[in-house]
Amino acid sequence: YLVYLHVSKAAGTSLCKLASRNRCKAPPRFSTLWAPGDGPTWGNCARGLSVMHESKESVGKGRRARCAAVERSCESRRAIFERNNYELMAIERWADNGGATCSPDIWHATLLRDPLDRIVSHHNHLWSTILRARPRKHEKVRSLPDEYFRGVFQDDGSCIPAKELPYTMAAPHRTGYDWSMVCALSSDYHTRSLLGTSYSPRPYDGETPPLHTHDDMLDKAKRTLLDYAVVLTTDDASEALPIVRHALRWRPWSLNEVLPVRDRQSGRKRMMLKRNLSAVDRSLLMERNRLDIALYGFARSLVRVDALFYAAAAAAGLFREDV
Repeated sequence: YLVYLHVSKAAGTSLCKLASRNRCKAPPRFSTLWAPGDGPTWGNCARGLSVMHESKESVGKGRRARCAAVERSCESRRAIFERNNYELMAIERWADNGGATCSPDIWHATLLRDPLDRIVSHHNHLWSTILRARPRKHEKVRSLPDEYFRGVFQDDGSCIPAKELPYTMAAPHRTGYDWSMVCALSSDYHTRSLLGTSYSPRPYDGETPPLHTHDDMLDKAKRTLLDYAVVLTTDDASEALPIVRHALRWRPWSLNEVLPVRDRQSGRKRMMLKRNLSAVDRSLLMERNRLDIALYGFARSLVRVDALFYAAAAAAGLFREDV
C-alpha cells in the first residue's frame, strides 16, 4: 500500500498520471486519486470550519465531499485499502496523524518542488482560474508590481487577517479556495502539509502560529521525511529513474521523461514568474519560507542518495526482475 502526500502545485498531478499509466488501483472518483475527505481543503472550507476534521467516514456529496477533511488513523486507512483493493491513495490536504507514518505495510511517498516556484505557480493558478480582483476599502497594494505579496503580509511579516484582505472570489470554486488560504500557501506550505496538526492545530490557517521553534520544527520535518519510503523533487526528476523503477516498480512516463512534469499554465498568460520576483517580494517569501527552503535542500539530498542506492542495487542484481 502507498499513501501519496500530494502537495498542491508541486507536480503532484504528474505523479498521479504516472501512477494511473502504471495501472495502480486507486480511488477512481477524481483524477488526482484521492477519496472524499483527502482532497484539497485549503480555502473557504477551512475558513468556516464546519467541515473540518470530520469524525465520520461519510462526508456527504458534491462540494461537501470535495471540501471535507477526514484525518484517518493507520487502522482506518489500512481498512480502506483492503476493502477496496487499492494500491495507492493520495492525500492533497495536510498529512494524517500529525505527519506520523504507518509502517511497515503502508509506504508513504511525496514529491516536493522549489518553494518559491511552488508559491508563484499556486498564485498564478488562483488568479487565472479562481480569484478575481475586487478591491475593498482603500487597499491598493496588490496593484504595485514590485509588492505583489505585500498584499498578503503585514509590515512585520505576519499574515493579514483573511477578513481584511482586499480581494474576494469571483465565484465559488469546486475545491473551495478563497483568500483564507492565501497566507498559508505562501508560508512554509510544504512543512504544513508534511506535519499537519503537529505543525499547528490549524495547519491550513496562516494566522495560527507553529507549535515549536524553527529549529525544532525543521528537525521534526526532516525526521518525518526520513520515514517516507519515497521522496522525489521536481528539480531532480530526471535522476529519479532508479527510484521510480525499483522502489515504486513503475515504468517511467516515456523514454525521455521519468515524470510528465509540465507547467499546465504554460499556455496561459501568467502574472509572475520566480525569476521576475522583485527584491521586496523575494526577500519576504524567503523569510516566510525558511523551513520549506531548508527542507527542500534536505529532500534533494535524499533523492540523490536514494537514486545512487537503487542504481547500485540494480547493477548488483539485487532485484529479481527489471521493470
